[in-house]
Amino acid sequence: MSTQLHPPPTEAGDKGSVTRATGSPESPLSVWFQHVTRDRRCAVSTTRAYASDLNQLLSYCESPLCGKSITRLGRRDLLRFVELRAANGARVRSIARMVSSIKSFYSYLHAIRVVRTNPASSLSPPRYVIGPPQTITPDKASDIAPVGGTMKLLVRNRTIVVTLYSCGLLPSELVNLNVSDVSLAEHSLTVKGRRGATRRVPLSSIEEAVLCDWLAARNPNASDAVFTNDRGGRLTTRSIQNIVRLSYGQMTGSGTVTPRVLRHSCASHLLEDLAPIAEVRRLLGHATWSTHQAYHDLLKKQGRIKSIRRSKPRTQ
Repeated sequence: MSTQLHPPPTEAGDKGSVTRATGSPESPLSVWFQHVTRDRRCAVSTTRAYASDLNQLLSYCESPLCGKSITRLGRRDLLRFVELRAANGARVRSIARMVSSIKSFYSYLHAIRVVRTNPASSLSPPRYVIGPPQTITPDKASDIAPVGGTMKLLVRNRTIVVTLYSCGLLPSELVNLNVSDVSLAEHSLTVKGRRGATRRVPLSSIEEAVLCDWLAARNPNASDAVFTNDRGGRLTTRSIQNIVRLSYGQMTGSGTVTPRVLRHSCASHLLEDLAPIAEVRRLLGHATWSTHQAYHDLLKKQGRIKSIRRSKPRTQ
């Protein structure tokens, strides 16, 4: 029977064990996984992606094609695994993420001396071009048709969509908002981002009014979460995705609107209005400038990255 690494629970309060199916908490996979979740404090979505990638590598180790322990793989073994994934139709972006997961895993094992040499040290992910992000126009962004069986749910769902678009939040950031994070006196939200980072996001008068309507309609005996379900518990990211999808329906020429589309639209519309790049970066909570590569075409059209290109030496 195949052994697997279990990802963390998705719901707050759920209990799970960071062990393999064999129950061994000291396995290399489990030790590394604890490092990722406890020390690096990666987001749940990131750790789940890591778990998925390494489960596939573990299955390859246990298959007749390999037949080696995961701590005894060499560079050729890893290259063959990546080639097999590509031959099976894995996308370039998925392979690049998988290589990143493998490099992180073996780098940590080498650091704690579980393996003598790092077989993934010279492994290079395939290059891929980040295309322009999917967005919707400002008119379509404001054309919300929230769904809900009651007036209370209609108010909640409208507030969710407005907050996602206006503040550029991720679904995980939205569901983690607590009532104490809303400061009407300072017209801002305190948002908990990835790896425990927090940032202040300003609220406009319209956003504040919509949020106040929901806070007034919200059950005062519910949990501390801003956005709650019928039972007073915190909403999940899947619930947020469904609410956004149903609020916009199927838009012709735009595809299905998702929370990520709203986030990209928020950033794109701010940049189109010539908002400072640094301010947009802080609003979205981007840790590095490379994240703005998705908006390269927009910035290039505006002439806001000419100085970067001119500073590069020409190839002789």
